[in-house]
Amino acid sequence: MIKEGIDRIVDLAAARLLEVDGRTYSDKGLKAVAPPEPLALHLHSLTGVALYLTENRDALALDHLSVIVVSHQKLLVVGPLVEPWKDRALFLQADFEDAARFHYDVYQPQEDFVVGCQTAFTPTEELSALLRLAGNLKQEGSVQTEDNGVSQRTTARTGVALVEEVSVKPRWELCPYVTWPELEQPSQEFILRVRRGKDGAELALFLVDDSRWKVTARSKAVAWLKERVPQAVVVLG
Repeated sequence: MIKEGIDRIVDLAAARLLEVDGRTYSDKGLKAVAPPEPLALHLHSLTGVALYLTENRDALALDHLSVIVVSHQKLLVVGPLVEPWKDRALFLQADFEDAARFHYDVYQPQEDFVVGCQTAFTPTEELSALLRLAGNLKQEGSVQTEDNGVSQRTTARTGVALVEEVSVKPRWELCPYVTWPELEQPSQEFILRVRRGKDGAELALFLVDDSRWKVTARSKAVAWLKERVPQAVVVLG
């Protein structure tokens, strides 16, 4: 209590300004009173950003605007530095909505895994092959697997009664929905694992950590915007 009382008294005391080597310092944290700024719009698509700048309903000076592609899922539309304090207005922020999120690194029941793949990944031949494998795993009692550390061999059903041995390759190249819907979704590598669960097969996808696709997706977003926003607007990424 005594310490809190002393801290409160110090907080109420006036700030002291000191000048050291031509620069002014304060013994307290100071918060500048910002001038009025426009309320930034929030969008969730590249198309919305392009339409906002093309229509220019807010009568902005387009030759003073910059589109900053921060990442594969976020961008900002900002104005120039304004004197005297070098402030910068934020007119718009766009964020990719990752609605179809897949649960990586988690073993899932067969049906949950199939549904998750169908909703979270772009349809490709590789995805179709993975869904066929996941959908045909034998469920009667157990799943038989042979694992050598590189690949797995799993018992799978090809018909009503016929069963064959199929090799589960370790790496799969899939295209999850991870960036703007206007762009081609980048491919990523995943490791598939299969194990026996209480009620049948359980499958899991483990993401191979490789961030190069993020750079590619950001570059594609920059190129997409440059083709569709007014030429006076600078697009950076």
